[in-house]
Amino acid sequence: MDVTTPPTNSSFSTPCPAYVPLEQRNDHSAEPMPLSQPKSDDAGELVERILDACPRRLPGSRDEQRALRMLYNAFSENGHTPADWRVEWPRFRANRSIYPVLALHLGVALVGTLLLPVAPYAAAALHALAAISYLGDTTYRFYLLRRLLPRRLTQSLMVTRPSKSPQPRRRIVLIGHADASHTGLLFHPKLTRGSTGAAPPWPFGFVRRPMQIFVGVCAALVALDVIYGLTGAHLNLFIGATGLAFLYGTLMNLEILWRDKVSPGASDNMSGSVAAPILARRLAADLPDDVELVCVVTSAEEPGSLGSAALQREMRERWSRQNTYVLALDCLTNGELCYKSQSEVVPLKASPPLVAAVQAAADKLGRPPLRCWDAPAGMDDSTPFRMRGYESLCLAAVDPRLGVSRHYHQMTDDAANLEREELSRSIDFAEEVVKQLVDAPADAIPTSEPTDFTPPRSRDLPNPWRSAVFACSVGAGAGAWCGFVSPLGFAESFVWLRMAWIGFLALLCVWWFLQRLGVDPNRYDIGRSASLLALGGLLSAAAGVLAHPIRLHSLAPPLLLISAGALGGFLLHRLALQLHRKRNRQNAID
Repeated sequence: MDVTTPPTNSSFSTPCPAYVPLEQRNDHSAEPMPLSQPKSDDAGELVERILDACPRRLPGSRDEQRALRMLYNAFSENGHTPADWRVEWPRFRANRSIYPVLALHLGVALVGTLLLPVAPYAAAALHALAAISYLGDTTYRFYLLRRLLPRRLTQSLMVTRPSKSPQPRRRIVLIGHADASHTGLLFHPKLTRGSTGAAPPWPFGFVRRPMQIFVGVCAALVALDVIYGLTGAHLNLFIGATGLAFLYGTLMNLEILWRDKVSPGASDNMSGSVAAPILARRLAADLPDDVELVCVVTSAEEPGSLGSAALQREMRERWSRQNTYVLALDCLTNGELCYKSQSEVVPLKASPPLVAAVQAAADKLGRPPLRCWDAPAGMDDSTPFRMRGYESLCLAAVDPRLGVSRHYHQMTDDAANLEREELSRSIDFAEEVVKQLVDAPADAIPTSEPTDFTPPRSRDLPNPWRSAVFACSVGAGAGAWCGFVSPLGFAESFVWLRMAWIGFLALLCVWWFLQRLGVDPNRYDIGRSASLLALGGLLSAAAGVLAHPIRLHSLAPPLLLISAGALGGFLLHRLALQLHRKRNRQNAID
């Protein structure tokens, strides 16, 4: 199929340089408006103008569609795209926010947990529904619970500088998104710092991935629900803890909906949106004839990258995976520029050819190699393409102290707090990445492993983790043996599973306390004391569990030991620090 001709059954509008309005609806109609254009590539000025005119850019809203019109006009100085450019307005339906979707999934899991004592099989069905629905949602395979929520008609903007050959050698797709996110307590810097910071090493890296935990816990609860229905055996502590976690997540997402405030979204992501027309004007004139440049400003990225997912479905017949490279631009300022690796539930590796182009651009511009940010939650516009085998990558700015960009999803993410010089440098860097993609050989691959923000997952574990992994593995293995191999049955197996569960909680308490002390838990600063603390907590938990079923008083020994060990670890750390300083002073004198 000729890539310059849209398919006849496409939901895209006919290619034309004119604006195609949405359905005539009072709540989100968008009328074309004559707008004056900036006379330079001043990205900060364009961001400020759009934020002033379009403060509440929810998907399908009048403000969002007005912003798309302003960005369309920004593709050329005189308000009209060149004659050989193709303009399309892909339409689709989308939810307005991701937080009703999250609240619904967590709420279904919470109801299932509450039903467990009286209707275990109904609880198993609800837990299975929550896990399967979110797994399909995050992989863009299918939507279940999301379909129960209202959707609105919206559209994205796609401007293409087509290749002059029938089959382009390269197709480079630049994507930003025009919509903005709701804000709430969930995005307070203290909470984002705690949820997106450094992770424990293997095999506990999933601790910083809340939705991966959610899917895994719901799957585990399905098995526990069925076992409870068959035998009456259950894990009170585990079920109670997961119920509280579901309740907390549901309330945090509902708080965002009750507040109903929309972030201005200067950095996230008007910074990436204004980069699209700027880069189009810079790159179009010098591109080879066999290279196609596509600049897209999507709608509905915040509700789960629905705009790019709809674009991928529509273009899968026109865009070949062999010659298409997708570069998403998201939060280009207010942090350290990096490239993202997505692992919300299903891990996605960063695209090797795009990583190679990014690092080559950094070398060409004389800046340090970009680090990889392993995002623990959420999607971006590159994710739907990567899920379907395209070479895609997202450039984003991240403050390493926060794990997100500064002012992320807050009311302070406005033009006044936009770091304009950094935005200009990020746009220059994206331009160089595109040039590297144009010139790079087809089999370009990265020459080195990515440098991550978070500690690498390594099987060479420090002492405290070795003992804890061993003890938890013994508990889980013994539980599986008792339940499925030996004649003891499920009731006895739960004793061992309780030991593994409480030991795991003790281990997390150790890791959390070491972080509060400012000590890297993955190093050997107080490895011996932490190792004894973790192992002691596991042994005391096992003794309490073997003596009688889980009760509050059976939790006292491990909790007391954890507290005493934490205090001892703190004192040992202070003593070691004083000795280290004394040794340094002595070496300086000598």
